[in-house]
Amino acid sequence: MRLYGIILLYFLSLPAWAQFDKDFLGLSAEENLILKSITAYDVVKTDTTGRLTQIWLEIDSQLCSLSERMSAQKLLALTYHDKPIIRCRAFHVLVDEYEGDALSIIQEHMQDTAVVHSFPGSCLPMKAYVGDYFVEVYRRKCFFARDSIQRGKLDSIVIFAPNKLSARHFAMYRAANAGKFYNKIREIVMEAEVSGQGIITLAKFRREQDIDLIMNWKSSDHLHRDRNASCTFFAIAEFPHPAFSPFLQQYIKKAILAKPDVSCHLLYFAIANYNNKTSHDLLSLPFQIADKSIRTEHLEKLSEALKMNSNPIYNDLRSRLKGYK
Repeated sequence: MRLYGIILLYFLSLPAWAQFDKDFLGLSAEENLILKSITAYDVVKTDTTGRLTQIWLEIDSQLCSLSERMSAQKLLALTYHDKPIIRCRAFHVLVDEYEGDALSIIQEHMQDTAVVHSFPGSCLPMKAYVGDYFVEVYRRKCFFARDSIQRGKLDSIVIFAPNKLSARHFAMYRAANAGKFYNKIREIVMEAEVSGQGIITLAKFRREQDIDLIMNWKSSDHLHRDRNASCTFFAIAEFPHPAFSPFLQQYIKKAILAKPDVSCHLLYFAIANYNNKTSHDLLSLPFQIADKSIRTEHLEKLSEALKMNSNPIYNDLRSRLKGYK
């Protein structure tokens, strides 16, 4: 391989970026100027969001300079630089320009929670962890190369290596879709005091031993009480087990007495996914609400839910919704 060799062994012996040795590289004055220019823009890019803005063009110029002036060995070393944005730029060029074991670098940065900024509307949050950026850059390359094997290896690393990256939630979700890593995902969910995303992911496995966990999940954040119900309903929608039916029946009868909250369309979605006569009858209840204003709002939520479920058992409700409009 063109990358790595002895220098990789050197840096893997360090506690990652914490002990970066600038003197080890022997950078020229020109190379140091490139690094200085990079620190002026603490923004990363992963897709076309922000394209052709001044910052975007400046980032492209920086990436070109790194590619033209820095060797693979120096770029590898810079992924351990004490400046987060330099770590990101160096890794970006390594992945785009060279063949090598990028997964080893990513694994070293699983706990790299230094923050960099992204363009509004991009695939990363506006404030993203360096580790998440590394994962996203490599995932993008695997996607365009149609390399499902490497994508699978990346997800395995993100799931099994201890980390607090957002990428872990998405990797878990993809693994659950494929029916993989149930025990590890359940362990992560339990250790994380059962996050909402984790509950939804766990529900995709449809294991009866998780029913109580789904039913009793509560967020520890009192500012997001509505999220408790939303995550529970979404999880039930993924796993419409008869054990949840009494809970849903009680909840909808209370819900239609007042204006719908932020979780209401997910309540209707969860009920709809049972696809039976009982669920059909429950979803007919919003049409019976006496208050016109409240009824209208609930029917809007019901309409949203039925767009997420195409089962013909609800065709008459869809027709009624069209007529109501």
